[in-house]
Amino acid sequence: MLDRALAVFESRLCVENSLKRLVWAHEQGPEGARKLALEFAARNIHLIQRDAPATMELLREPHLNDLLIELLKLVGAMQC
Repeated sequence: MLDRALAVFESRLCVENSLKRLVWAHEQGPEGARKLALEFAARNIHLIQRDAPATMELLREPHLNDLLIELLKLVGAMQC
């Protein structure tokens, strides 16, 4: 059941909603959803910055600093 829910979650991730869904998954979702959203956001960070820059503000909340750092590290690792 969880696998199916995660597949649906992943299929509905897009540039416009990925950071909102990442924050949700980080705060209250299953770890699988968090991982999927984090990887999607890292792969698409340039599109998010270009097409949905207002969503970047979600990660400026102090309680999400660790999530932002994790995202930036993943982005850096993907560029190597």
